[in-house]
Amino acid sequence: MRALHHAAADGDVKKVRHLLRVLEVNPDARDTNTETHRQTASERAAAKGRLSILKELSRADADFFIMSRSGMTLEDIVRKHLRDGEFATSRKEYEKCLKFIIETKEEQAKLRGRLRMIGIRNG
Repeated sequence: MRALHHAAADGDVKKVRHLLRVLEVNPDARDTNTETHRQTASERAAAKGRLSILKELSRADADFFIMSRSGMTLEDIVRKHLRDGEFATSRKEYEKCLKFIIETKEEQAKLRGRLRMIGIRNG
């Protein structure tokens, strides 16, 4: 799993796409490295302001409602970087990430509601 997490943090879209589509790596798997606090690829991408990676993870049905081991949502992670002024990319990229995360969560919530209506449970 570490390959997905490293590629997500590095912004390597091609590698992330290959791991998700060809090797069918679970997009919500937590890294086994305790130094990175067992993060998901989505958490790593959010922390680095990697919009293109977040989009790939979304296409692979990553759960954008997932919370970090410390209880932070993807939104919280991006907002922390915006508040603290810590950017791996640009402030604008982090703002785009935040907007995308919010929109994706809204879409996922609607889908979950529709699935509940027809009696199918997600996850």
